[in-house]
Amino acid sequence: MELDKEAVNAEDYLAEDDLIKFIIDRASSGCSTTTIICELEDAYADDERKDYIAPFVDSVIREYIKDRKSKAKRSIIWGLVWGMGGLLATLVGYNIAQGGGTYLVFWGAIIWGGFKVFVGIVDLSSSHEIMALYDEGKATAEETAERLEQRKERMGKE
Repeated sequence: MELDKEAVNAEDYLAEDDLIKFIIDRASSGCSTTTIICELEDAYADDERKDYIAPFVDSVIREYIKDRKSKAKRSIIWGLVWGMGGLLATLVGYNIAQGGGTYLVFWGAIIWGGFKVFVGIVDLSSSHEIMALYDEGKATAEETAERLEQRKERMGKE
């Protein structure tokens, strides 16, 4: 979400960073999008920026999921490169030593590669869990927006 840099001072940028951190922490801990939006709307009940909370939460969570998936895939690819490189170097050394020499087993590269693949798979599966909560909350976020509109109409009539 882009902010008008002339209309916003440094304190608002700091508050936005804290808000992004809060949204990511809550999404990572398993809260649905609707829960996060409701918590923030309660916290910013008197703020004129309250109307921008739902789209802001939506964009932050989408970017977070995209970033996590990208990092997980990169970890898997680099893990495969390290593991296969270690295995290939070991096999080349073994083939050269077939005549009775010694060879090295590149355990470090093979184990590091396996670890990176494992970490990447775990991160990828957890980003899928967050995406499932996001999709579940997305449908109810529209309901939340409707409820907010109804609340505004009621408050306007009073």
